[in-house]
Amino acid sequence: MSLMYQRPPVSDIYSLLRTSNSLIVHFSGIAPGTGNPGERLYYPDDLRNVVTGGAMGGVSCSVISPGDIFGQTENNNNATGCVGVVLGLLSPSSLLDVHAGDGGSTVLPNGQRDANPKSLNLTDLQETITGRHRGTYNEWVVGNYKVLGIFIAAPCMVRAIVDIPAPPGVPANILGNSRGPGICYETINDVQRDFPDQRIFRFNVREIQEVNSSVWVHAPHNTIYF
Repeated sequence: MSLMYQRPPVSDIYSLLRTSNSLIVHFSGIAPGTGNPGERLYYPDDLRNVVTGGAMGGVSCSVISPGDIFGQTENNNNATGCVGVVLGLLSPSSLLDVHAGDGGSTVLPNGQRDANPKSLNLTDLQETITGRHRGTYNEWVVGNYKVLGIFIAAPCMVRAIVDIPAPPGVPANILGNSRGPGICYETINDVQRDFPDQRIFRFNVREIQEVNSSVWVHAPHNTIYF
């Protein structure tokens, strides 16, 4: 990003997030249209691609806080999914763009996330959190990121490749082994199996928690973003 577009220092951005115990999370999308047509990966491959650095050109994230809503009706969510990758910034320019609502960003043919280049200050970032409308999600576009862990929220709904049941009245043997995109529900054990090397976080009332030997414990914000 050109130096003409200013960003706050990463430490200041993290301090802003800390005031509301917020996390920057790229979610595995639940909606059928989430992602790029013809190129969509499904859980867990979509998140593994981010974890292994395959999306450094930029991903769409939500800034979420304790008390937010996940996996409910289509028009009453504060994120596009329930399971996602918690991301940090390697430099101020890792933050490509921000919106208080859905910015509608997409991936360009070169793998870069399209963004609206402009200077941003802390007030601009704060407004994407406090100015988010009830029951909707904001968008931070983040590239050149670092992976801090995996976030999960009940009901841990994901869109994955699943067995497709036969329609009523159609014998299952006629369809054969039919598989395709569908909704399924993950457990904490599933997520740990899918991402064995990652810290696993969730919200509980007003705090962030991390699973430690099958027990959820308090995770201070400054042990995640530092």
